[in-house]
Amino acid sequence: MDKIASASDINNPNYLYMERLPQFYLRGLELMKDKEGQSEYANYQNSLGTTYWKLSDREKETNLKQAINAFSEALKVRTFEKFPKDYAQTQNNLGIAYWDLSYVREKEENLKHAIKCYDEALKVYNFEQFPQEYARTRNNLGFAYRDLSEIRDKETNLKHTINACNEVLKVYTIEQFPYDYALTNKNLGNAYWSLSEVRGKEVNLECAIECYNEALKDRTFEQFPYDYAQTMNNTGNAFRDLSEVKDKEVNFKRAIECYNEALRVYTPKEFPQDYARIQANLGITYWRLSEAGNKEANLERAIEYYNKALRIRTFEQFPYDYARTQNNLGIAYRDSSYVREKEENLNRAINAYKEALKVYTKEVLPYYFVGTSYNLAMALSMRGDKAGAVKVMEEMLPVAEEVGHPKLEEYRRFYEKEQKGLQTFIIDKSASTPLII
Repeated sequence: MDKIASASDINNPNYLYMERLPQFYLRGLELMKDKEGQSEYANYQNSLGTTYWKLSDREKETNLKQAINAFSEALKVRTFEKFPKDYAQTQNNLGIAYWDLSYVREKEENLKHAIKCYDEALKVYNFEQFPQEYARTRNNLGFAYRDLSEIRDKETNLKHTINACNEVLKVYTIEQFPYDYALTNKNLGNAYWSLSEVRGKEVNLECAIECYNEALKDRTFEQFPYDYAQTMNNTGNAFRDLSEVKDKEVNFKRAIECYNEALRVYTPKEFPQDYARIQANLGITYWRLSEAGNKEANLERAIEYYNKALRIRTFEQFPYDYARTQNNLGIAYRDSSYVREKEENLNRAINAYKEALKVYTKEVLPYYFVGTSYNLAMALSMRGDKAGAVKVMEEMLPVAEEVGHPKLEEYRRFYEKEQKGLQTFIIDKSASTPLII
């Protein structure tokens, strides 16, 4: 199923036509009430479902629920035993509708429904008889498992994603389907990158980089500049993370090269949000590089890139990105205070954290409120404002308890030491790692 028009373009003739189609199908279904068990009735229901799905750019939840109802009606006739091919087609369509609905409500439940539908479709769509349908459905299944991995059983669900992508690549070869081959390799690389956060960091990051390089065989700067830049950004992220486990400086430099390649496409005028993302990633990379050497120079570069990102990531337009970048900027300023202009850089760090907390409120984003509040308390303590640090911690600790923050005990120890008025506290930098974007 493909959406043929954007809902935001209300004057688009295709969309206006689509809006009228449900009435046509519903009228047809009224006229065939006595044919509910027949294939023509099922065909109308499947077409009605597809139409509602295509209309789901507007009134998303309502139209997706209508689509699901129509596909479910069609499946009362399109059974696996009587009409296997139609059954598979409708199950795949139903899976897509559930997957889309998962972005609106009941994410886990709807993703599980989607996976079940795709599995049903794959009872018919096998590799030997229906290779392209098999690849498309496997691809859809991979997306559903990827999204489910963000909610629960991350490792298990990412392995399902990787398996699905590898099955897709049995069909989408570089010779026959170069674009789909590249896209699937990019998705596979993303799955390996995510898996590296759970286990096998080095091996999974190397697999991710290999997949991205495969994608770049088709996603060239000349043919597909935007896709090229997107994949270069992903490759940069993988090299940056790989630097934590091997060849630190070499992999940092490779990451920076990839980000700079992406910036050949992502200009502030044409792709401002993507440009800002790369600038923020460069900031994180130089921050990490500062731990390997040339601390002062690399931190200055990190601060420069974060500030470039903030020219676009404003509080008004992109509040969440603004907060992430301000938090990371605060960390860079704090670390700069170890090598120069201690008071000035701590003041800058404190201001940056306070800016981030305009978005990271305890009511809306409690987890991020906790981490950024801790960063703020540390900076206040380093500046000698123990009372200020204690006040911040007293507001933060109940929230940390409520969300079950994994660093809760560490936060409590810091608070107790601040209360006792200790003049020194060994700061654990791992507690304030920049938020990867």
